[in-house]
Amino acid sequence: MKRAFTMAEIVVTIMIMAIIAGVTLRITKARTDMISSYLYYGAYENLRIVVSEIIANNTANQSSLPASNICNEFKSFVNLSNKLDKSDVCKDSNPSVTAGTADFSGLTPDMVWNNGTKVYNLRNTPPPQIAELNNVPGYTIYIDIDGDKNNSVLNEDVFQFYLPETGQVVPVFDSSMDEAAQRHYLETSVQYDTYNAQGRVINWLVKSTSYKNAACQAGVIQGTYCGSITKNTAKCTDEADCRLMFVKPLGSR
Repeated sequence: MKRAFTMAEIVVTIMIMAIIAGVTLRITKARTDMISSYLYYGAYENLRIVVSEIIANNTANQSSLPASNICNEFKSFVNLSNKLDKSDVCKDSNPSVTAGTADFSGLTPDMVWNNGTKVYNLRNTPPPQIAELNNVPGYTIYIDIDGDKNNSVLNEDVFQFYLPETGQVVPVFDSSMDEAAQRHYLETSVQYDTYNAQGRVINWLVKSTSYKNAACQAGVIQGTYCGSITKNTAKCTDEADCRLMFVKPLGSR
């Protein structure tokens, strides 16, 4: 005759299942976070490379982004995907992204890279002034780091960047994101030099912090973007040459 399970056995079984489910959820979230940080870092590095190439090939001024045709300039330095018809790349009728846009799922990107990354809002000509960066002219673009794979929602898988004409690539995060959340996407350190009798010594101003904290302390970025963070003028002098160092996520090593 089959014996029925006791209440104690049922409770123990339910507890074991709950523990397994909890561990699985934590592992899944950790893996998702790792992937998002890897994709963000990859998109950021690609932007830096493309911007550097554009500036180097700007015959009018090799220290500045061009004031027009930035979308077509991008086309020259990226591998484009076939997912977007070539006639729709940098198309003037593609909608510009208005301030406050959160859902990008219904928008046509200006281009799609070969890895699936979507790029929006590359067609502002001439580039407007960026108020947060002391009104330096530049572009405000949006990158969908995982393409068609998720919801295309701002600050989930779509992220904003400033491209000032001076050539930096500046991440823009929602004001609700704290230091740890920003650091998750782009971990940044700052090196600077001092000199002694033996020669040059490399020092660390800050290690493994957010881009904003690093760039503003180094004086690479100035303006209301930095909030209360100010340049460390004691360490970051003309001679010290404070430099941003970007920390690769674990998955990209």
